Amino acid sequence: MNVGCTPTKTMVASARMAYQARRSDEYGIGTGDVTVDMPAVIERKAQVVSSFRHGSEKKPYLCSWNRADIW
Repeated sequence: MNVGCTPTKTMVASARMAYQARRSDEYGIGTGDVTVDMPAVIERKAQVVSSFRHGSEKKPYLCSWNRADIW
């Protein structure tokens, strides 16, 4: 949960949102300049990973079933 799939998908989701916002004028939606606040993106990724990790700690059977270690 700390590396790999979840952090990567979270970062890709942020990039996708920026991409879509930059193309919004093609759909008749004006947004102005789109900027990416990388510290905020990284903080969001950390929060998502933390929520997944804490959820797994509350349900240890999920980790044992998937042979995952929590660290």
